[in-house]
Amino acid sequence: MNKKIILILTILFTQCVKENSSDTNEFINGTTSRHSLVYDGLNREYLIYIPNNYNQSEELPLLFNFHGFGGSVSYYMSYVDMRPLAESNNFILVYPQGSLLGGYPHWNAGLDNNENKSSVDDYGFVEELINYISSNLSINQNRIYSCGFSNGSFFSYSLGCYLENKIAAVGSVGGTMLTETYNNCDINSPKPMINIHGDSDFIVPYDGTFGLKSINDVIDYWVTLNNSQNLSTIESNDKTIKKYQYSDNDGSVYVEHYKIINGGHTWNDNVNFEGKNKSKLIWDFFSKFDLNGPIN
Repeated sequence: MNKKIILILTILFTQCVKENSSDTNEFINGTTSRHSLVYDGLNREYLIYIPNNYNQSEELPLLFNFHGFGGSVSYYMSYVDMRPLAESNNFILVYPQGSLLGGYPHWNAGLDNNENKSSVDDYGFVEELINYISSNLSINQNRIYSCGFSNGSFFSYSLGCYLENKIAAVGSVGGTMLTETYNNCDINSPKPMINIHGDSDFIVPYDGTFGLKSINDVIDYWVTLNNSQNLSTIESNDKTIKKYQYSDNDGSVYVEHYKIINGGHTWNDNVNFEGKNKSKLIWDFFSKFDLNGPIN
């Protein structure tokens, strides 16, 4: 990852937060547990939540949520807590922990080249994580989703590009596509995308900056990819959020963008649109799709 981008993203989540989870080798219903696996010589950790109603006879969706640069899963999960959604909607939720870059946890959203300041193979790590979880739990392989905040959303976009046969849909809060990802992404089939971004975000500017594409460029990319040029807009009653949804000629909304007026760089679930916070907006969007397109 480019050093200038790292400087832009150095927002440190270093508070110690007590975590409602246990360290265990078991996957237990209704419990948040910490697990680890060794990949590419590194011990990689993740938190996983399995809903109470899980049983081996039913394949459940799997949702990854990736923290921002400098983040820890303990703290991130404490304020971006999608476990109630996982429980009520019966999906398995995973918060992976990024490895260290310059002393700070990160996600390597870049390809392996001389310009990339990180050598960590996070694409391989996620693929290995999918395989490991799938070997222990009953996972619907057509319904694996990826979302994230800031650096985690850079990574979510790149997963949609480089693991397109694994990831059914991607979501972003306070993030965008790296210019590198934008230039190298080569998806061969529709891929739903939801983006939530504040127009006053000074860390990941709405209009883009060095190495980071503007939100408008990102929206245009996914609209074209999904052949979804039909636009409709809705404004919240308090005029603080504008929703843009883009549908194809069959009426399926493949791209959603929520523009938070005067919004900054945060995943704040106190913000809501028509009674839904950011986490619920993302899950409700994801739940309409699998790898084959809209779920009938």
